Parts: sequence; C-alpha cells; structure tokens
Amino acid sequence: RPKQYVQRRCDEAAKLAKIIGDLKKRKINRESSILGNFRQLSTNSELESLPILCLSAGTSHLPQLMSEDGLPIWESLACASYLAEHHGLFQDVYVETTSYDTIGNAYFARTTHADVNGWRHILVITSEFHLRRTKTIFDWIFLLCDNEVRNGNEYQLFYLSTPNIGLPKDVVEARKEREAKSEQMVREKVIPRYQTLRGVWLFLNKSHALHTASKLVERAKGKRDTSASDAVKKSYGSG
Repeated sequence: RPKQYVQRRCDEAAKLAKIIGDLKKRKINRESSILGNFRQLSTNSELESLPILCLSAGTSHLPQLMSEDGLPIWESLACASYLAEHHGLFQDVYVETTSYDTIGNAYFARTTHADVNGWRHILVITSEFHLRRTKTIFDWIFLLCDNEVRNGNEYQLFYLSTPNIGLPKDVVEARKEREAKSEQMVREKVIPRYQTLRGVWLFLNKSHALHTASKLVERAKGKRDTSASDAVKKSYGSG
C-alpha cells in the first residue's frame, strides 16, 4: 500500500474520475459541478471515462520492493492497487513502470501513454512539497519539447497539490530544501540544453544514472546513491 501522502493523491484522482463520470452520464448538474477548466475539457472530450495514469517504477534512494515470487512491485502498481481496493477503480487505470525520477515520470508519461492515446488535457496530481519541481519538469517535457504535436492538438496541463499528510515537519522541510535545489538545477542547466524529445531521450540514455547502460552496470556492481539524507529518504517512503 502506498504511503499516506501518496494515498491522498490517489484519493483526489478517484474523486475527480467519479465527478467526470457522473457528468458524462448527466447524473449531476453540469454548471454547478465543474470546478475549473480541466473538468470542463475532460467532460467535453470523446473519452468515455477519465484515464488515470499512475507513475513511477520506484526511486533510486530506496531498494526496490519485491514480491514473494521475486518480481518487482512497482510504485505505480501500489497506487493502482489502492485505487482498486479503496475506490473500486479497475477500468481506465494504467501504470507507467519505467521511470525512477520526475524527469522520467514526465518523459515516459508522454511518450508511452499520452502521445499514442491522444490525451491532451492532463491534470498532474502530486504532494505540496513536490509541486514546484513537478510543474517545471512537466511543462518542459510536454510543452517546451512539444515539436510533434500540431494542428491545435497541443497539450494543456493543469496541476493539483495534495497535503503532505503523514510526514513529520523535519522530513517535509528536508525534502523541500532538496526539491528547491533540484528544481533550480533542472531549470538552469538541463532545460536550456535539451529542447526536443530526442534531446531528452539522449539525456536519459547518455547521462541519467537510472537509464544509462554504463551507469546501471556500475550500480549493479555495488555503486549506490548516497546523496540523500535519512530525512529525505523518509519522504520517498522509507521507515
């Protein structure tokens, strides 16, 4: 089961999926129920229901959770399981199982799911401590690298933050400090250099510690990420 603060993200997604589903079935009044442009755009789309895409294979900061039969339990799978068990959502819930950080979240969400399915109005839900960096990265991947989408089908992104529930104050503060430094690094050093989807692909496969073959070989030999403090690791799910 995902941590409490991740559960809140799932709860918001499930609540929105129900609202939009009811709107499409005309069970509730449209004018008084739509809160924001995303709901309106989603309700007016040709999709029969709202797809929910759970992101992430895991994190570089913690060991991969494994099942009893030796297979990985992806972070996104834990969220999908929670949506099924607690909200009865089985249809139109999807998992992205390749990424290990926010850049990967955005890149594989777009290239593996959104591009091929024509999902153009996207609501990104994440915790409050993670929202600023998330917005910087998703805007970059979906909008600044948007060379393939034309003819009025450009992406429209919306963002919703959820409370940092279940995390001690010192953990939230440690994570916010790390988030701010990382967001600045991405904004100042990474984004200006990589302005196309192929550029981001090259970054992931030539420079990224969790996607570059040579770096993964070194990691398999025992080289581990030790840059995160214990407090920061707790914000990724340890403890």
